[in-house]
Amino acid sequence: MPDGIRWVGLDVHARASMVAVFDQATGEVLTRRVIGRPHELLPLLREISRPARMVYEAGPTGYGLARRARAEGIELEVCAPGRTERPPSDRVKTDKRDAIRLARLSAAGVSQAGFRGGSERRTIRPPERRTSPDATTEEVSE
Repeated sequence: MPDGIRWVGLDVHARASMVAVFDQATGEVLTRRVIGRPHELLPLLREISRPARMVYEAGPTGYGLARRARAEGIELEVCAPGRTERPPSDRVKTDKRDAIRLARLSAAGVSQAGFRGGSERRTIRPPERRTSPDATTEEVSE
């Protein structure tokens, strides 16, 4: 990996999110809380110096943030919450710790990204399983 890459972990929730940026060159970890819906993280993600690798855990907020980020050319991956290891002694769960843990696991190559596809996969699902309210029945038949 090149020096200076930034590893970004996001703990995304419906009304507020936590962003942790781990700078590989300096070892510095910066955190920031962002109030607002998940798509409101995009301006902050655009400001992060490149090269950067960003990851967040899948959850009830869905994959909308990943789709919008990809549409803007931001490399953002989604990993399954059950695939990120947590030691048994780590009982305190906070948004800040989760974001930092995701950034560090990503830097170590341990986090396993699961979502890499686009909206094509969503359109072939049955209507009752679609994640986006804007998907229609016509998209399935095409």
